[in-house]
Amino acid sequence: GNQDYTSARLAFRFLATENLTADLAFDYYDDKTNGPPMLITRVDGFPNNFAVVPSLGEPPFGPGPPGNFPYINNLAAGITTVGGPDGLNVACESAGAPVACYTSALAVTGNNTNLGTGPNYSEMENQAATLTLVWELDEITAKLIAAHRSLDGSFASDRDGYPQADGDQWIPGGPPAFINPVTHYFDTFIQDQTSIEMQLSGTSFDSQVDWVIGVYDFEEDGENINPVDFPPASIQSGGYFDYSSEAIFAQITARVSESFSVTAGVRYTKENRDYTPDQYVEEMPLAFFFGGTLPYNCYDAKGSPAACTIGSRVVPFETVNNKMSETTPMFNLAYQLGNETMVYATYSEGFKVGGFNQRIFPPEPSLPKFKPEYVKSYEAGIKTELLENDLRINAAVYVTDYTDLQLLIAEPSRVGPYVTNAGEATIEGFELEVSFVSSSQVILDFAAGYTDAGYDRLNPAALKGDQLVGLTLDSPFGFISEWNTHLSISKAFQFAGGMLMPRIDWTWRSGFYTNASGVPLPPPWADALYQPDYSVFNLSSRWESASTGLNLTAGIENLGDEEYAIFGDYQPNFGSDAEAYDRGRQWYLMVGYEF
Repeated sequence: GNQDYTSARLAFRFLATENLTADLAFDYYDDKTNGPPMLITRVDGFPNNFAVVPSLGEPPFGPGPPGNFPYINNLAAGITTVGGPDGLNVACESAGAPVACYTSALAVTGNNTNLGTGPNYSEMENQAATLTLVWELDEITAKLIAAHRSLDGSFASDRDGYPQADGDQWIPGGPPAFINPVTHYFDTFIQDQTSIEMQLSGTSFDSQVDWVIGVYDFEEDGENINPVDFPPASIQSGGYFDYSSEAIFAQITARVSESFSVTAGVRYTKENRDYTPDQYVEEMPLAFFFGGTLPYNCYDAKGSPAACTIGSRVVPFETVNNKMSETTPMFNLAYQLGNETMVYATYSEGFKVGGFNQRIFPPEPSLPKFKPEYVKSYEAGIKTELLENDLRINAAVYVTDYTDLQLLIAEPSRVGPYVTNAGEATIEGFELEVSFVSSSQVILDFAAGYTDAGYDRLNPAALKGDQLVGLTLDSPFGFISEWNTHLSISKAFQFAGGMLMPRIDWTWRSGFYTNASGVPLPPPWADALYQPDYSVFNLSSRWESASTGLNLTAGIENLGDEEYAIFGDYQPNFGSDAEAYDRGRQWYLMVGYEF
């Protein structure tokens, strides 16, 4: 991978009067960074690639045959060897397998590279403008925050990491059955969003009460088009969106005494989301084997089943709507123990807006929705400064209860993961932060956190699948480590010409499951996508000129060249483990000038 981005920011401040300030900022960001390669570390073999996915689709034109994409690819790849569709994958499981087969023996390199020849890129351009007006009155402050942002991005991934002779015939000169990638996907994303927020804040009752009230409006529209290629079909997925969010909010803090304060807040939010799926069949490379169509139901504009042809709808081309409104409160108690220590307790509620699943295959008569996710949070903590403020300690314990938990699920009845309301879960833990400045001005910062996450109840959609793939109440959460720690040490050295600050950072993280597709535990024949605990050291040093605005920063990241996984993906239909690893040791040099 690489890093390739350009950013610029231009900001103005206008002091119209003593009480009225206007801030205007323009931002530009262009990112063409490519991450580290996606490595294929295992491919399902026969009979597992046949058993993991049942027959998909419904009558009258379905269901299709069982087996995942590696199985379908290898069924066709063995045609010339066995004299017909190779239902037992005999040719591809043999020592001299044809190069068109997709197996661990052919696709796994073991040396931090993949063999993919399909496009892999990531490009995103971001432009934004922000205006902030602040009007200070005697005991009231009025604030307006307005912003507009536009995004224009395109992405591509050769997910199978293996070369295919895309478009060639499986049997040269034979019937019209064509090679298609095992798993390629593309993404174009265009978005325009505008937000405006107005606030009134102030202090009342002889400075005993602080308050703020406000309104907020957010509008966004755009398109997210996702062409995808699989052995049986190439389809255009994705569609067009038009979302709006409106809110009103208020918060008040009352100082009951010099030591005790109470804060209460409430927010009402209304969401309105329209989505128009534009999803249709682009290619049917194996249609010859199914009478010139696909073994699934496609749909007409009214949602009625129809035989699949080029241009047939994967889901009806009609706008669907998802509306919701929620009121979320917050309550906080804070008590000051002398001048150095404060203890607090907070209760709050929140929600994550519902939405739509936009990648659909096999075809479905309507676009699947998912509902909002709700959370109740409880937190208690202490903040203290000791040794004449040279030592600062913050500690907190928390419990977070989720209902209608939104979870990305990969299970055999659909190709690719989809979001569903999985059930209920609890995440609890504690956090500790310590900062110390010694008499010689050495700065030490330490942070540690413990997290315990588990499911309390799972809905049928999350349990869906078979004995091979599916969630259980004992399934671990993905990407959550029980322990995270961080330590940094730095010191500033003053010279006649400027200041030099060297710094060392150490991070340790306990093990975690890396499968982004909601199935942390693999089927019985595969190893888990799991990253054991690891630690990383970083070194850096910053120099600042005393007479000019020049500064230089140089550093080395991952000094020990530690190899660790940052991402994993196994989905039953894709039938292979894909993993990405940290780039390893890197160095950098940054030059800055302030004026």
